[in-house]
Amino acid sequence: MKISNLFLGATLAMGLAAGACDNSKADLDKTKADLATVTAERDGLKSQLDASKANEATLAKQVSDLNAKVAALPPTKDAATAKAPEHAMATPQKKDQKPSKKSSSKG
Repeated sequence: MKISNLFLGATLAMGLAAGACDNSKADLDKTKADLATVTAERDGLKSQLDASKANEATLAKQVSDLNAKVAALPPTKDAATAKAPEHAMATPQKKDQKPSKKSSSKG
């Protein structure tokens, strides 16, 4: 009789333990689903970042190639005598400073 009471007690304890785990199992399943979602999102963002980095490297190479081609071009007659645009020669000034007038020499 002691063995059957012990067996009955053990079975009852296991049943209660299994019943108490139902909420934690649902939480665990929800957490696993959330983890899968976040992992998929992270992988997508990582692939976008890798693609952007590759594109950046390609664009940087194109810019350097174009700069080299422009530097290798002979200056044209118009470009040699042309005056640089005003905005290219301007220096940044503080807000409270008045713009300085450039002196022009007539001669």
